[in-house]
Amino acid sequence: MDLTEFWQLIDSGLSDPEVVLNRIRGLSEQELVDFWWLYQDQIDEVTEPEYTQNFPGHAVSEDDLEDVASWVVQQGRAYYEDVRDNPSKFPGQVPKDAGPSYRGEAVEVYDDRYDDMIRDQDDPPPDGA
Repeated sequence: MDLTEFWQLIDSGLSDPEVVLNRIRGLSEQELVDFWWLYQDQIDEVTEPEYTQNFPGHAVSEDDLEDVASWVVQQGRAYYEDVRDNPSKFPGQVPKDAGPSYRGEAVEVYDDRYDDMIRDQDDPPPDGA
């Protein structure tokens, strides 16, 4: 999976997140790894200090910041790029009605199949993958 395919997958869930969740469940081991690391790369782009200005008191835990960044990615490429290019638009929290996490679903599917955390991209696939 490349970045274009990643964003096509994310954007396919804009009207119905279940579409993406179902597609994640059908990804191969390598596609799950690629998906998760591409997701993480996008998160990393929007977790610099300038993105925390909307958090109450500007103090934020790394977990909270990643949760919000993950939600931003899940809103689709256009929204993500707007927030990435305009840090003041980075939300201060995940909305209460955010729904299931695509990133979390990938982790869960991988763990269910391989009884392990998603591997580093340079590591070999688990036995049976």
